[in-house]
Amino acid sequence: ALKVLAAPTTFEEANQISGEQFGRLVAFLKTMFEYVIVDTSSALDEITLAALDASDLVVHWLPRISPLSKMR
Repeated sequence: ALKVLAAPTTFEEANQISGEQFGRLVAFLKTMFEYVIVDTSSALDEITLAALDASDLVVHWLPRISPLSKMR
C-alpha cells in the first residue's frame, strides 16, 4: 500500500520544521517502510539537505526542455 505524508499547506507550518527534525523523521520512516521516497524542492535548503543526508540513493530528474529555437 502507498502511504503519503504531504508537505505543510502553509508557509508558517513549513517554517516550524527544522532540517534536523526532518532528518529524524526520514530516519524513523526508514525503519517502518522498505522504501521512502522524498520529493524535494530544487533549492538546497535545510530540509532538502537533511533529505539528501538521510538518503541511501539519490535520483535527480530533469524534465526535458525543448530549445527555444525549436519553439514557434
